Amino acid sequence: MIGTFSKEQAEKRRKSLKRRHAAERRFRISGLLAICVGIFFLGALLFSVVGKGYTAFQQTTITLPITFEASVIDPDGGRDEDPSLLLTADYPQLVQGALAGTLGISPANGPEMREAMRMVSRSSRVELRDVVAKDPSVIGKTVDVRLLASADIDSANKGQIDLSVPETSRRVSDQQLHWMDETES
Repeated sequence: MIGTFSKEQAEKRRKSLKRRHAAERRFRISGLLAICVGIFFLGALLFSVVGKGYTAFQQTTITLPITFEASVIDPDGGRDEDPSLLLTADYPQLVQGALAGTLGISPANGPEMREAMRMVSRSSRVELRDVVAKDPSVIGKTVDVRLLASADIDSANKGQIDLSVPETSRRVSDQQLHWMDETES
C-alpha cells in the first residue's frame, strides 16, 4: 500500500502543509519588514550626517589685497641667483600689511594687529609662498588673494559658535566679527 493514504492522514498532511506555508509567509513578511526598517534608519542616519556635516566641505576665506613687496620677499635682491630665497620670505608681514590697510588699523598697534592676524589661517604663509613660487612676476605688484580664515573665524561664519554669549566666553571677539563682515568673501 505504498502511496495510498487514508482520508484522515491526507487531511492531517494538508493542515500541516497549510500551517507551514502560513509560517513561511509570516517569516518572509517579517524579514521584508526588518529590511525596510533597517533601510529607513540607515536613510535617517545618512540624512542626519549630511545635514550636520555639510559645512565641513566649505571653507571661509578672506580676500586681501596683498602687496608683494620686493623689500620683504627679497630684501637683498638675490632671488635670480638663489630662487630658494622666495621660500623663506616673511610672508606673514605681507598679510599684516594687507590687514592693516583693509581694516584701517595701525601696524604699530600690537594688540589690534594680533587680533586681526588671528582671523587668518596660519597657512597664509604657505599660500602666499605658493603664489610667488608659481609666478615670481607678482613681486612688486598688489594682487587680491583669497586666504583661508582661521578655524575660529570659520566656525563663527558657519554659525557653529554661539555669538549671543558674552565676548569673554567665546573664542571670537566682537571686533573680529566686525572685521569679518568687512572682509567677507
